[in-house]
Amino acid sequence: MPKKSYRQAINEAIRQEMERDHRVILMGEDV
Repeated sequence: MPKKSYRQAINEAIRQEMERDHRVILMGEDV
């Protein structure tokens, strides 16, 4: 398993979930 930063891991997980389920949305500041 390649090393990833916390930021990269979160970004990848969010992207995968948004591709899997189109009902997922991302809200917040500086998103």
